[in-house]
Amino acid sequence: MNSVFGTVLYWADGITTILVLSAMCFRPVRSFFIGAFINPENKQNERINEICEKQEIVDRALKSLLRNELHQSCQYFLREKEISLADMENLELMFNSYADLNGNGTWEEMFHRVQKLKIKEGE
Repeated sequence: MNSVFGTVLYWADGITTILVLSAMCFRPVRSFFIGAFINPENKQNERINEICEKQEIVDRALKSLLRNELHQSCQYFLREKEISLADMENLELMFNSYADLNGNGTWEEMFHRVQKLKIKEGE
């Protein structure tokens, strides 16, 4: 009987050791595979969403700045009743960039009025 009891204890101890070692090893291995194959996609999607949100903020800010500059510049040149060729080129670049950012057509009429102004000579 002593021999059977000793054998059972021996096997129970071995099985317990294997289970404990498996549990200790399994968590890091599982975490590695989850981190390597599952989380990167989720993290990548999260990062892409963050970048898209920040880009939308930058686009709105840039559109706002362009709108303000277009308004100020158009008003100035309409008051002056003339514009230099360099200023016209800059204004066209601003207007086209604003339009590319899906800016509304509010400033389009004012911009077309500026385009009809006399070009300053000597500049």
